[in-house]
Amino acid sequence: SPYYRDGEDIGRQEITDILKATKPRIHFFGHHHRFGVFEIAEGIKSVCLDKPKTSWLKLDTENYRLERKIIEFHPF
Repeated sequence: SPYYRDGEDIGRQEITDILKATKPRIHFFGHHHRFGVFEIAEGIKSVCLDKPKTSWLKLDTENYRLERKIIEFHPF
């Protein structure tokens, strides 16, 4: 939290508190099914994962850079 959708904060303060206490470099979550990258606190990147059939991420673990790969869907 804050994680806004349609002007409403739908984030969870409890998760933000844990992230601030543990200070991971990157945090992934996927419940909302919309890609987005947010800075929760200084140095803590929070990444909302897209639907797996829409895109996926490649993480460079040396510098923590993300590369998003868009999947082109071809129906039968």
